[in-house]
Amino acid sequence: RFRMRSGAGPGGGGLKTKAKLVEGILRYHFTSARHVWYAAEIEPNRLGLIDDMGERTFKEMRSDIQALARAFQHRGLGKGSRIGVMARNSRV
Repeated sequence: RFRMRSGAGPGGGGLKTKAKLVEGILRYHFTSARHVWYAAEIEPNRLGLIDDMGERTFKEMRSDIQALARAFQHRGLGKGSRIGVMARNSRV
């Protein structure tokens, strides 16, 4: 059985779980975005991030990512747009 580092993986859960995995791969390919989306679908309250500011669940991480995507869309960025990111290794 395949398992991601987070422990969220298609092992068990039946057909619905495996369908969610395929849906995520088709939408996000093999990226970290797909991993967060899938983990939030399968185990939303599982701890996904620990940093100097505290802990975040996969559900909270997905919500943060979606809020950032909406902000980009509001500014006219979308599919095909290129965005450069320079960030520290934390949420600060």
